[in-house]
Amino acid sequence: MLPRPPGRIRFGLILGLAAAAVGIYAGGQAAFAYWTYWNLSEEAVRAAVEIAARGTEDQARQMVRAKAREYGLEFTDEEISVKVQGGVVTVSFAWESPIEFPRYTYTLRFKVDATSASRR
Repeated sequence: MLPRPPGRIRFGLILGLAAAAVGIYAGGQAAFAYWTYWNLSEEAVRAAVEIAARGTEDQARQMVRAKAREYGLEFTDEEISVKVQGGVVTVSFAWESPIEFPRYTYTLRFKVDATSASRR
């Protein structure tokens, strides 16, 4: 096998570096989407506990909407379901988060159902 001339780059190396860059980019987007999901899930639990203790359904929606705005998400009051039935409070909402690749978009779908026992 003949030695490569100086300054010549292997095609496989370039392809590998491009794949690694796309993977890191998409991984960063997915990590942010799951971080958002985790934080909004925690806020929904707090909202359910707040209602169970002494709050109103509107206060729970405001708590979730305020936290969602921190992550660039907007929910309407209709998109956040708050139910109080039989001593149980449930706060539910869902959203989609796109992960963009060159020429392709993959959509992650998230749904939060936070439940807390009521003390009323």
